[in-house]
Amino acid sequence: IRLYGENEELVDSIVSLSRRYGIITPYTSFLVDEGDYSAEEAADAVRQATAAPAVGATAVSGSSSLKTLSEAETVQSSVEGVRIERIVSRGHCSAEGFWYDQDRPEFVLLVCGEAKLALEGRQETIHLKPGDFLTIPAHLRHRVEWTTPAGDTIWLAVHF
Repeated sequence: IRLYGENEELVDSIVSLSRRYGIITPYTSFLVDEGDYSAEEAADAVRQATAAPAVGATAVSGSSSLKTLSEAETVQSSVEGVRIERIVSRGHCSAEGFWYDQDRPEFVLLVCGEAKLALEGRQETIHLKPGDFLTIPAHLRHRVEWTTPAGDTIWLAVHF
């Protein structure tokens, strides 16, 4: 929207994705009931609501279902030059020596779970938690060092 301006179809896509994945945006903030929660209490509520069971039949069933999911689900966007992805990771890291090097900038929002990213030229990793986001400039090599092994890490990636 910042790049090409606001258009009805893109706003509808943002609202739909925001409602589906519980992401607060300027287009969905009117749906939020803030209540009397601290930021930490709200983050804990999100973690509990999205946590997968670690043991038992429900965990086995959930694990089997996850095998059928692809690593990334591309959401169609009719705005030229914009690709939106929902990425699900569980205990994922980039292969040794592999670096992403993309032609376009990428906005990444961590919806749930946790992840650590390495950016070329930076010694320390970036530890992302739910609600954290960053924009990775085009051709800044980066890699996933770690994602939560006990549950899903869900990312929203917008390539523009």
